[in-house]
Amino acid sequence: MSAIKPIGTAPDHNPNQEYTWGGEEQPEPEQEFTLSEGIQEGISNWDYHNDLRYNALSSTGIRTLLKSPAHFKIKIEPTKEMIFGSAAHSYLLEPESDEIVIIPEINRRTNEGKGEWIKFLEENFKKIIISADELEIIKSMRETLLNQYEYASMLLQKGTAELSAFWQHETYDFWCKCRPDFLVDDLNIIVDYKTCREADIENFGKESYNRGYHIQAAWYRDGIEQITGKSWDFVFIAQEKTEPYGVGVYKVPEKILAKGTEELAMATRIYDECLKTNKWRGYPDRIQQLEFPAWAFR
Repeated sequence: MSAIKPIGTAPDHNPNQEYTWGGEEQPEPEQEFTLSEGIQEGISNWDYHNDLRYNALSSTGIRTLLKSPAHFKIKIEPTKEMIFGSAAHSYLLEPESDEIVIIPEINRRTNEGKGEWIKFLEENFKKIIISADELEIIKSMRETLLNQYEYASMLLQKGTAELSAFWQHETYDFWCKCRPDFLVDDLNIIVDYKTCREADIENFGKESYNRGYHIQAAWYRDGIEQITGKSWDFVFIAQEKTEPYGVGVYKVPEKILAKGTEELAMATRIYDECLKTNKWRGYPDRIQQLEFPAWAFR
């Protein structure tokens, strides 16, 4: 891996779509600075997603652009599923972190309780807030993965967790970013941990396509390769959120990465056009012929 670069700041183009954990809005940065290309440590998950200094096109933004630029411009509030997944990431990869906080016992039906709840959210707006029961599930998931699945455990013990990467797009020159869950430096493997309902190869394959994970994999690989000048493989570790917390480890093959790269080319072209015209269109403004998916006619 290339040397970790000093933390920089973002260009002044339109904001990328990200999500917040709640609480307060992040204020505009007081000092002007410029992002530097490289892999950086020391940036929290909240800051990466919300601090305007790290504003750049992400894989989440890429996938939303393919829905429509208008959707890209809308800020996403995290769902319960997203918050649980972030907490599982944090506890698996950095269990010593103080990023997770447990929801206290507060009676929010009373005026006093409502005030206590608001104060709690304000004090922890950069944290991942979950219930005590959810944390116990996450602890069991981590124990299962590390003690029962040798290859997953091995991958997560050989590298560095939660680094942030920034680079300029080679064709369009706007800033890009990704946050690999784990970089296994000596094997040149990018590891991404996913929580899911079903981690078997067939169902996780379907989920990967439906959620655009192939686009994410191509984006991460292209960015890390541009920064480091080396070739990298991409591996998903998928884990079920219910007992027995099954785990699947899947290397993304070149044909799937190539599919992701095709869609990246389309999305980055759309993004560049939107930046230049400042027009963020929605769905096509015309009468279209309704279509069913191909499987409906089998």
